Amino acid sequence: MTLNLLEGAVDALDTYLEANIAAKISSLNTRYSDTLESPKQWYLGSLPMSLPESPSVVIHGTGWTPQEQRKANIMVINNIDLIIFLGHDDVEKRFRQLCRYILGFLEMCQSGEASMGYKISVGGRVVLTDTMNTAP
Repeated sequence: MTLNLLEGAVDALDTYLEANIAAKISSLNTRYSDTLESPKQWYLGSLPMSLPESPSVVIHGTGWTPQEQRKANIMVINNIDLIIFLGHDDVEKRFRQLCRYILGFLEMCQSGEASMGYKISVGGRVVLTDTMNTAP
């Protein structure tokens, strides 16, 4: 039952984000006078096995944390990492674009809670890394 819940949460997040990303990117491009692109590839469940396209998004269901067990069910918090791959030779531009993608995804997650049917909260740090240390 729980794995189905994690899978359902990943699918709901993916469906909502993919349906709304074009409008959000247009809004961010207007707000920041930028040229962000829509993701070329979406990976669900885990990291890609080869170097991903740029930009790409991974919706990585990492597990769940039980909160309350009842007679007929168990309440859980699904743990999902949202990973954005972006390649750009200009370090400053890459940094700024990553910040804007992160902002856009956070805004979409906030505005989409009701339609997705899940409460979304940032459970840890938002991390930017400059390079991939290991191959995917």
